[in-house]
Order: sequence, then structure tokens, then C-alpha cells
Amino acid sequence: MAHLSTFFGGMHAVEITTAKMRDFAQARLAAGATPATVNRDLGVLSRMFTLASQASRLSRRPYFLRLPEAQPRQGFLERAAKGPRCSRRPSADCVVDHQEHNRSDDGNDQAIDI
Repeated sequence: MAHLSTFFGGMHAVEITTAKMRDFAQARLAAGATPATVNRDLGVLSRMFTLASQASRLSRRPYFLRLPEAQPRQGFLERAAKGPRCSRRPSADCVVDHQEHNRSDDGNDQAIDI
């Protein structure tokens, strides 16, 4: 939110237009922010306008542009790191084997992350 207050600080809500948000997005991209980060910043601003509108504090809400983002990652683990028995869809053997390795000394099951 620091970037929002730096750019929009001192403005009244009625002064924040789509053109000013476009200027904000260009400035953030020029400073090295990714399109996804700029979209999250604008999402916070959008939520502020939504809450103000719901509270009848605003009569109009500007259009909030969204920048195209890169496709999300498919996974965080390499296939080899998953182990030979655990695939994308763990079998019952894989789950049981994993649970046995996460049993505490007193025999109680601990929370597991599969």
C-alpha cells in the first residue's frame, strides 16, 4: 500500500480516475514491478472504492484496468522430488506410507502435507 499512498496520497477519491490509474500502472512498471504486482496494487484500490461505494460515500466508481499477467506455475516440485511411489495423484499406498513416516513417538498422527 505504500506505493498507492505515494502516488495517490493527498488526492480525493473523486480525483482518482482511470487515466490516473493508468499513469500509476506505467510508473510502477517503469520502477520494475511485475504486471501481477501492479494488478494487486490496483485490486487494493478497487476494494477501497467498493467499500466507500457500499457505505454511500461515493456516487461513482472508476473503471479499474487490469494488466495481462503471466500464466501461473503448474507446480512447485520437480517430478524426481516427488519420489518413485507418489505421483500427481497419490495412491492409497503412498498416503499410508507417508502417514507412517509422520507418526510421532507417542503413536499419534501429526498433521501431514501431501
